[in-house]
Amino acid sequence: MKQNDIRFLFPGHYSGDNLETLQRVIDIKDMCREILDGERKPTSCNGNNGGMDMMVDDKGVRINFSSRNGMK
Repeated sequence: MKQNDIRFLFPGHYSGDNLETLQRVIDIKDMCREILDGERKPTSCNGNNGGMDMMVDDKGVRINFSSRNGMK
C-alpha cells in the first residue's frame, strides 16, 4: 500500500463501505500471525457463521475461523 501510495482498500463485505487503512491491514496480519503461532488464543462463538466456531475480536477487527479446518 505504501509503495503504490494506496491509502484505503475497499473490501466487498458490508456493502463495500468499510474502508481498510494500512494500519488496519497490519493489525489483521499481525493478529492472524499471533493466532497461527499460538500467541493469541481464540474464543468460542456460536458457529452460525458458515461453520466458523472460533474467533478473535480485538482492535475493531473480528477474525472468525473453524476449529476443524483452522485458519487458511
